[in-house]
Amino acid sequence: MLEILEYVNSDPAHHRDIEMEWASYDILNGLVIDKNREITRLGKLHLKAIAEKDKAIAKKDEALAKKDEALQKAYAEIAKLKQK
Repeated sequence: MLEILEYVNSDPAHHRDIEMEWASYDILNGLVIDKNREITRLGKLHLKAIAEKDKAIAKKDEALAKKDEALQKAYAEIAKLKQK
């Protein structure tokens, strides 16, 4: 609001300087908004990649647990056979 009042009360030669300042602000603000969007997009991709990695690790852990269970059963069978 103060900028508008300054603009209205300034001489026409100073108008150009104020308009350039406003244009610069708009450009910089646009760049910041674009960077924020890119950061948000990359953050979402990163979180998605982490979730997929965690899911893959959980599946691997489940497969390893099943393998360990199968090995324990096999060892138990071997122990039974050795007792005979």
